[in-house]
Amino acid sequence: MSIAVEHNKVWDWPLQANDEFVNVVEDSKHFEVDLDAKYFSPKEIKVKTMGDLLQIQMEHDDNSNTNISRTILRIKG
Repeated sequence: MSIAVEHNKVWDWPLQANDEFVNVVEDSKHFEVDLDAKYFSPKEIKVKTMGDLLQIQMEHDDNSNTNISRTILRIKG
C-alpha cells in the first residue's frame, strides 16, 4: 500500500499582491509555484533548475520617461 504525500510550502515573494506569501505545491507528479509576475513580460522571465534548486530570474528595463530597472533573482531548494 502506498500513500500519496503532498508537500505544501509557502515562499516570500517581493512583488506578491497585498504582501502575501506564494503557495507552492509539490507532489510525485508535478511542481507548481503561483507567484505574481505582472510587471514582467514572458520574455523577461527565466526559470532554471539546477539539481534540487529552482532559479527564478526576472529583469525589466523601462526606458520611457522614468528609466526604471527592476531585477529579481530567487533561488529556492
